[in-house]
Order: sequence, then structure tokens, then C-alpha cells
Amino acid sequence: MDLQFIMWDWNGTLLDDVGASLAAVNTMLAVRGRSAIDLAAYRAAIGVPIRCFYETHFDLTREDYHGILLEYGKNYAAQLPSCSLAEGTLPLLKSVMKRGTEQLILTSSEQGGAERALEQYGVEKYFSAVLGAKDTLAGSKLERAREFVENNGIPPERLLLVGDLPHDYEVARALGAHCVLVDWGHGMLSSQKLAGVRIVSSMAELAGLITMV
Repeated sequence: MDLQFIMWDWNGTLLDDVGASLAAVNTMLAVRGRSAIDLAAYRAAIGVPIRCFYETHFDLTREDYHGILLEYGKNYAAQLPSCSLAEGTLPLLKSVMKRGTEQLILTSSEQGGAERALEQYGVEKYFSAVLGAKDTLAGSKLERAREFVENNGIPPERLLLVGDLPHDYEVARALGAHCVLVDWGHGMLSSQKLAGVRIVSSMAELAGLITMV
């Protein structure tokens, strides 16, 4: 493939924040007198839309969903200072920029929050666009991605989507784009639905794939 664009997921792919998210959720469970969950249980329940996760671990018939999202956001923000970019992220972003491949962020995070996070970690200059959500509901990213591809006349065969959830592969497949998933993120990637998808275990491995194309 002759790459023209790389669409990067942010949370769990470029930003190593899985521990922060898990800690935020476990703080919420502790307040309710419930047992903490481990990383495997967290990954097994995470999906798009994010409401599916909260339906698994919280009683949404008794609690206000938007209140839960706000509570999570507050807890996550308290954990965020402990997070760093995934190892090897910065050299890879620099390398991709140098070779002339355009990069952008495609994220379920709210637009303003995503932009602030990129600035906080000093990587905003590497991305030509940030395709964030209008809310904090963490819904599908497909429409934002499709709109960008169509508006910019991007041939899908020249687009690579890199993410950490099965939903990222679903988006890439719907667009007709290439996809690579990383195994250090939020999602559980052992699903039969991911048969044939390239999954990498390090940024160095991903860099090798991109260099090859």
C-alpha cells in the first residue's frame, strides 16, 4: 500500500492510559461497596458504545448514566498525570511525519478534551486534524472517519487506521482501509471477528510495518 494518511486512535494506542481508566472504574466500584475488577474483566467488557461497559458493571436502572460518565471523567482526570505516551510513540510520529505521510487523530474522546490532551503531551504538531466526538458518550467513530475521507477525496487503499479496539477494525473495514491493532490498549483482541487482522505488540513492530510500505 502507498500510504497517504494514518488515522491514529488516541486512548490506549498512542496514550498508555489503560491503568488510569481501570483505576478510575475501580474507584467508582469501591464507592458503591463493590469489588474491584482486574484488567482482563475490564478489557472483556470495554466496547463501543461505552454504555455497554457500564451496563455490565453498574446498575443503570438505579443510577443516572450521565452522572456516572461525569464521575468517571473526574476519576480519570485524577489518574491522568501518571500516564505517558506508549513506548516508542514519539520517534514513530516523527518518522512518519518526515516521510510525508499525513497523520490525524480519530478518537471517541470529546473534541476539546482530545485537543487539550495532545497539547499536554506535546504531540499536537504531528497531526493535521483531530476527529473527536461532540459528547462524552464514546460512540462510533465511523461517521467522522467517513466524512473526513469523503471530504478529502482519500482513496481508502491509501489509508491506514491504527487502534486498540475491535471497533477500530470495524471502522477500517467499513471504509475499505487498512488496519493494524495494538495489543497494549483497552480492548480484548482475541475475537474471531478479528481473524486476519495484523496485531502488533510494540511501536517498533508497527514502525517496521509502516517502513515496509
